[in-house]
Amino acid sequence: MSVVQLLIDNGADLTSQKHGLTPLHLAAEDKPLDIVKMLVEAGADIRAEALKTGLTPLDMAKHTKKQDVVDYLVARAEKDNEEGGRPKRDPPSVEPRQTDTPVEETVEGAVGGIQKLDIKDEDSSDDDL
Repeated sequence: MSVVQLLIDNGADLTSQKHGLTPLHLAAEDKPLDIVKMLVEAGADIRAEALKTGLTPLDMAKHTKKQDVVDYLVARAEKDNEEGGRPKRDPPSVEPRQTDTPVEETVEGAVGGIQKLDIKDEDSSDDDL
């Protein structure tokens, strides 16, 4: 029996987050497919989003080019959808943020989608940051 299975059997919290990532995020990033399957079959949420980035376990597997994990998670999501599970997630939306800053710029290319940069006037003090 693997350590992961032992933890699952003893009630490990599959939703806990370390640095904003669930155990499934971490497994999808750098563990073998059998570990990912164990977590999913034990109830880990394949659509869980990382706190800071909004990345899902599928995003993590794609980023690290783990094609076997990508294929499994995609197939599992499609199966869940067919069985009336949660629908595929909507793409993240970028809502405008209310600031005192007159100029805002959105930059594409950040890991996970969109990154927002606030540009301050040179006259702004550090206290305004």
